Amino acid sequence: MQRHGSAAPASAIRCSRSSPVSVRPHARQGPSVQQVEGFAEEARRQSRAVAEADARREDDVMGRIEAVRD
Repeated sequence: MQRHGSAAPASAIRCSRSSPVSVRPHARQGPSVQQVEGFAEEARRQSRAVAEADARREDDVMGRIEAVRD
């Protein structure tokens, strides 16, 4: 039987197609450095706000406990 086309065996062709390097020509570009810095600043701001709210709640609870003890 005569083979037509490439002289490479079919297994070599399959291996080359399953190459670990992926080429995605339409891949979405990630966020810019400025956007990442903005996200980080917002996360820090929210973290501070949560910590302050937790401290206020803890103070409130401790005040109520002291009021009950008195």
